[in-house]
Formats: sequence, structure tokens, C-alpha cells
Amino acid sequence: MAFVSGAFSKGLELKGARTCVVTGSARMSLATVSLAPSTATIPVPSTEFERVSLGRFGAPNAAGGKPKRVLMWFHTDLRLDDNEALTKAVEGSQGPQGAFLPVFVIEKNTSKTALQGAAELRSRMQKLGSELLVVRGNASEVLPALCRKYRMDTLYYNRSVTTTSVSCEKNLQKSLMKSSVSLEGFWSNALFNPERQQKHSISEYSSFVAKQATSDGVFRAPSKLPALPRDVELTNELEASFGRGAHAAEKALEKLGKGPCKQQRMIVELREHISCGTISPKALLERARKQN
Repeated sequence: MAFVSGAFSKGLELKGARTCVVTGSARMSLATVSLAPSTATIPVPSTEFERVSLGRFGAPNAAGGKPKRVLMWFHTDLRLDDNEALTKAVEGSQGPQGAFLPVFVIEKNTSKTALQGAAELRSRMQKLGSELLVVRGNASEVLPALCRKYRMDTLYYNRSVTTTSVSCEKNLQKSLMKSSVSLEGFWSNALFNPERQQKHSISEYSSFVAKQATSDGVFRAPSKLPALPRDVELTNELEASFGRGAHAAEKALEKLGKGPCKQQRMIVELREHISCGTISPKALLERARKQN
């Protein structure tokens, strides 16, 4: 499974229900993008197994119905802007019976960059009236336990495309299969939502110019966040860190285009930020287009 990015590889590849969208070169020029030839058709979830593979199962609450009690799982999307799962979680939890519980899980393979990104994310959430619950353990075990403890009926997250993260998501999905928790994944970590192409065969697509392609819109960061439920017990698992996070990712973006040497160094740094989600591929693509 290749890495989703707007700048680090050549070509665009779409395989099955997981998408990999990459475009441009190290110099940020938006070159021709092509889709890998295939006769496969993106699957529509029909069986329980397929719903697990796509990360969506359970009966979702009807639009306009009672507010949801939403657990928002941050893992490879440590940012407030361009975060569809966060936007939907905030919208869906509005109301006296709703609840909003954002969670970050520190696992054995959690990188230092991700920890620093989570620290800045928590700081920004505090300024908007909320908090970030940080816990240690295995996400596939910790998150279902939190849903039971705090009576959450919905879990939102943004899908990943890296092998390790996808495996983690599938384990979580299997853990929730027999529960009453409704699980839904969004595509904020990719340029395009492949589920919108379910009626088309991948072989129908050929190369096209990236400048003429339209990526999904960028979601704005919320101006205010709901407070956590009163019975949530916060932890001290995450110490404040400096020099990383969304602010550092923005600084790295600003340095692009200021000389080939700096570009190469910044691209390496941006890979780390995209990996843990302190910046989104769509935001990177928009910046690249402005520079070209």
C-alpha cells in the first residue's frame, strides 16, 4: 500500500476500497497523474466482511434525529482543519442528549512526531473549549472499552492508507462488530473519496492532468468545540511538546519553493507531518498549485 501524498511520488493509484493519491515531484510541479490499469471494480459493501473492510457498519442515526454520543478517534489526522470526521462529530453531537469525546491512543509504535502533534492538537482544542482524552494501550481494545464506559453510540475516524494504520483500523472494526456502536470512517487523509466512484470500473480511468482534476473540498477548522462529558476522567499521559504539530507543518509549507536544497529538506519533514496527519494532502495540493 503506497503512501498518500500530494508531493512525494509520481502517478496516482487506486486499488480496491483503499485509495492512494499521489501527485507531483520533489519540486512540487503538478505533473500528469495516471491511474494504475486494472479491471477490478471498487466494491460496494454488501456482506458483513465487506462492511468491515470498508470501515462502515451498524445502523447510523438518521439525519435530523436525536443527537449522537460520538467518540472521535484521532490517529493519523492530528489537526483541526480539513478533518471531516471531526466536523461530522461536532455536528452530530449537538443537543442536550449528545456527547463529544475526542480520543488519542498512545500505542507501542506511536512516533515522537505523532506525540508532539497530539500535544499541539490538545492545546488548540483547549482554546476552543474542549479537551483531548489521551490513553495508552491497543486502540482495538481501548476504544471499545471507552465507548462502553461513557455510553458512546457512534465512533468516527479518518481512514488511513499506510499498512500499519490500516491493520489497526481493521482490528478496531472487528472488535466493534458485535457491539451496538455505529462506526464510520471518512477520507480526509486522501485527495479523493473513492466511495464516490463505486459505480465505475477502475479500467475506465486513464491519465489526466492534475491541474484539471478537482480534489474534494477542504473542511474548515471548527471555531468552537463541545466540552467533554462531565464524567470523563482526563489523564496526564501526554506532556506538552514544542517544535512539531500543525504549526510546524505550516512553517515547513512556507519554506517550500525557496530553493531546491530547502525544498528537499522540507519535503522529508512534510512526510512526517502527513504520516501523523498534522497536515492534510488536500492542503498540500492547494499550496503546490498556488506555487505553480
